[in-house]
Amino acid sequence: VEQDPVILNEMFDAVVRDVTGSQGDGVAAVSVTSARASFVPVDRAGEPLYPVIIWQDRRSLAECTELKERISDDDYFAITGLRLEPVAVASKAVWLRKHEPAVDAATWRYWSQQTYFLHRLGANDPPTDFTMGAYYGLLDLDRLSWSEPVLEAFGLDRGRLPNLLQAGAVVGEVSPEAAARTGLPTGTPLVLPASDAGCCWLGAGMTQPGQVAAYVGTAAGIVSYLETPLRDPQKRLTCLPYTVPRTWTLEGLLLSAGAALKWFRDQLSPLEIEQADRLGVDAYELIEVLAASSPAGANGLLVIPTMVGAGAPYWEPNARGMILGLGLGHDRASLARAFMEGVALELRNALEEMRRLGIPITDLTLTGGASR
Repeated sequence: VEQDPVILNEMFDAVVRDVTGSQGDGVAAVSVTSARASFVPVDRAGEPLYPVIIWQDRRSLAECTELKERISDDDYFAITGLRLEPVAVASKAVWLRKHEPAVDAATWRYWSQQTYFLHRLGANDPPTDFTMGAYYGLLDLDRLSWSEPVLEAFGLDRGRLPNLLQAGAVVGEVSPEAAARTGLPTGTPLVLPASDAGCCWLGAGMTQPGQVAAYVGTAAGIVSYLETPLRDPQKRLTCLPYTVPRTWTLEGLLLSAGAALKWFRDQLSPLEIEQADRLGVDAYELIEVLAASSPAGANGLLVIPTMVGAGAPYWEPNARGMILGLGLGHDRASLARAFMEGVALELRNALEEMRRLGIPITDLTLTGGASR
């Protein structure tokens, strides 16, 4: 699953020009966030050498199996707080070395999209923050530094990783070249962001123990606030640094949520798409109306939305989505509701895992597209 940097550049500049057209000199600072566990190898000039490999990509599954012969899943989890599986950047970088040796040989840095765009805006060799760095799969959770034992096990070069810095730091300013492309004022400060998820959690107001955030976008998850790292003995939930300095999160990550609903829209909702175009509304609004016409429980229909493998709490990369209990009496309304309920039930499973670990839950805030 890849993204073309050329297309990303064009879209990025167009969006920023659109925003700056109404803001003008009122822009005080610029920050660019992006999805975790996605990366692009770049040369010394910061130019992409390969398409962006995004977090949904599962091509490094075989590499993960091989890596477990060099470092056990238990040891890897103890250091990084993550499962050794294909989501994180590190196994994808190992895949690149094995399957694209010429690209690997020319690689200077592994950059996330946000690091890449900060560079295009004028930052010199931008760092990454801890929430983004964690999903490189190479971060020591306790020391908040790149782990030499993990780097050695993966055979990866520390010099190809960005430096680590707390989100919120000024890391450069908009260059004249970037200003000409985007309309941003030359010299505007560039601020290091947290990852998309890190920004989401902070935006949900998660700042003290007991507060839990649920986010539903392409993926989904349940996240709780921690003042000290907590490793799940069963490795069902992951532990990651948080946007707030020297705090952490416990996360139940679902690999497919909005992506499963998008599949339902694209494959099974031509009427809603056509009607939405005619009315000038979002097709998802009409699908929600359709789902609401089915009773709770979707007339006994159950969808397990593991379309790209199962994340927390099962972590089964070969799992695929299932529609269970389908009968002649079911209709599209039942299916629409079952897809939505399937995502909600997966989130509930992750929430119950938090309760198993004794995490206090005083309030829960829903964010992302589903919060609309």
